[in-house]
Amino acid sequence: MRVQKLLHHFILFEMKKRIEGASGKEIAEEVKRITSDCFKPSAGILYPILREMERKGQIRSELKKETSRGRREIVYKITGKGARDLEKIRKKKGDLFLRNTRRIVPLMVRVYGHEEMAGVMERFFELRGKVIGLDRERRKKAAELLMHEMERIERKLETI
Repeated sequence: MRVQKLLHHFILFEMKKRIEGASGKEIAEEVKRITSDCFKPSAGILYPILREMERKGQIRSELKKETSRGRREIVYKITGKGARDLEKIRKKKGDLFLRNTRRIVPLMVRVYGHEEMAGVMERFFELRGKVIGLDRERRKKAAELLMHEMERIERKLETI
């Protein structure tokens, strides 16, 4: 998947979470934060995507109050069409992502020198498959349980 397409999907996802919307700068900063400073989309990548999304009716832009520098900031918000498109994308791409990572990651783990982790990764994907099959409420509880257990394991690893 091209970076621009993934960024397009991320913008829809992020806009759905942010009722007040977000500026292009805020979107770029969030991408940078999530990727641990590995990627921050440039204006030349981000703004053409935002314009295309607005043209498709997935987001709308609004002029916000003036910034500290005296400029008027543009804030982007998701539309009903954008929210519906996001759900379709998440279903289609999410299933594809899960199938592909299940197949590729164990192979990469073996090939690139972490053979001892192959069994752990395979077990992880088996467990993930079970969790995904749960209803939303049970998935949430399972995710909380898994996070708790990973924190416990992390503490134990510090003693090894």
